[in-house]
Amino acid sequence: MSRARIDALINLIRAANDTYLINPTRNARTAYILIDNLCELAIKTYLQAKTKERQDACLADLEALNIVTSNRQHNKLREYYAGTRIQADLEQDLGATGGQRQIDLRNVLQAHRPLLDWTSERVGGGFKLFCSDRPRG
Repeated sequence: MSRARIDALINLIRAANDTYLINPTRNARTAYILIDNLCELAIKTYLQAKTKERQDACLADLEALNIVTSNRQHNKLREYYAGTRIQADLEQDLGATGGQRQIDLRNVLQAHRPLLDWTSERVGGGFKLFCSDRPRG
């Protein structure tokens, strides 16, 4: 977890506590909003850390299979992680467009699927809890 995220979490906790303690009756709603922000930041921080772990494990598996061997291939994999490349393009970039190499690549990508992104946006009268708005494949 980055230092900036930790500091942001601490600041939100302090702000919620201070806001509520100053005048609990008048500031309860504001404190709840701050707590909601705190929860959202904590979830996003967790997902960011776990996503990085999955990406590192995926890269290690692809290197072990000799599918990713060059800096160019590492860059293409990073672009895939960033959502700027689709799986078909990645297969082409890594020379895995058929046979066992393609099967191995697909199995590794499936085993290390990206985590779903969290959003607090309202949809259809309720909140979206987890959504994947990034097409893969």
